[in-house]
Amino acid sequence: MRVAPLPFNEELRLQDLYAFDILDSGRDQDFDDILEIASQVCGCPIAAVTFIDETRQWIKASIGLNVDQTSRDAAFCAHTILQNQVMVVENALEDERFHDNPLVTGEPSIRFYAGAPIVSAAGYKLGSVCVIDREPRQLNAKEERLLLVLSGQIGKLLELRLRNRQLQKKAEEQLGLEKLFLQKLLQQREDERYSIGSTLHEGIAQELVASRCYLEMAAASETARAELITRSRDAVGRAIDSIRELTFSIVPSTLKDYDFKELLHLLFSRFYNQSGMPVDFAYESARPVPPAIAVALYRCIEEQLRNISAHSGARSVRVRVEAASTLSLSIEDDGRGVNLEAFRIGAGIHQVQARIEAFGGTVDIGNGPLGGFRLSLSVPLQPAPTARACELAVV
Repeated sequence: MRVAPLPFNEELRLQDLYAFDILDSGRDQDFDDILEIASQVCGCPIAAVTFIDETRQWIKASIGLNVDQTSRDAAFCAHTILQNQVMVVENALEDERFHDNPLVTGEPSIRFYAGAPIVSAAGYKLGSVCVIDREPRQLNAKEERLLLVLSGQIGKLLELRLRNRQLQKKAEEQLGLEKLFLQKLLQQREDERYSIGSTLHEGIAQELVASRCYLEMAAASETARAELITRSRDAVGRAIDSIRELTFSIVPSTLKDYDFKELLHLLFSRFYNQSGMPVDFAYESARPVPPAIAVALYRCIEEQLRNISAHSGARSVRVRVEAASTLSLSIEDDGRGVNLEAFRIGAGIHQVQARIEAFGGTVDIGNGPLGGFRLSLSVPLQPAPTARACELAVV
């Protein structure tokens, strides 16, 4: 018995075979149907779809066989994957490669064999579609052509199965990201509720209580009345400012009543008061920003400022806005930067992408020249936003 030599690209061939995850898989009617055609047209009682593993021949589908694998050394198909065309053995007893092969001298008593290599899209021969008879015989040109066609169909079937698995994996990953997005959204809303309650109680309520105290003192003291009324007015003014900022946070649609640049100044001022990080802000605009887009951008900036404050270790932030036919916005910090691959699968960046892509925009991330993280947004200003875009903007 002559053992088939290894293909020159054996290591890469095995990697390609394993990528299809076909070995030791269950029965598949599609493979069975193709094999039935081969057996019927060639008139052979035995047929098989085989794949050549490192040390074995694994049989994916078969007719007339009661085994699911053999040793690679004894496999006829190990010789077939060295061919570009159909390998035909008319009488194995008269072929020096196979006359003493255990598959010839024992079951299934192979005499006639014809196998066409299964070739992957990458060009690797992974196994074969073969027909077998216990009597010597010949294969005509029509039958030989059919085996090549059927082996080609098996190759396409493998590629289809692989693409389906890849699509399923992507769908599962996307579903996982959507779940993370929803969890992030729900948590953000809870955080916003807490922030609103804290602002109302610790900020606005305290200012109004102070104003009431000043007015009560003013009613009881004629000498200090003017000063106390002034203090009361200042306290009410601070409460009004807090209510205005809170309103922007709760209902971003009120942006349509305010200048976008002015609103960003207020946002950055509040960020500085809370974090101690100054924001270097430059704004160049040749046209107004539509309210729906302004809402989406405002939310994205808020999200990124929260990330910078919580995770970056930065000392300052730089924001640039240019609005012409396209609005370009970049936010960069001087912190430690981020792992970009990990950041790309996070819920936060997908929330930003959903808002910006709803307006036909793009999102780009990187570690910028300041050494920290850079978020760049680009949104066309000419097309009218869709209803879905407006819905995403205010979430």
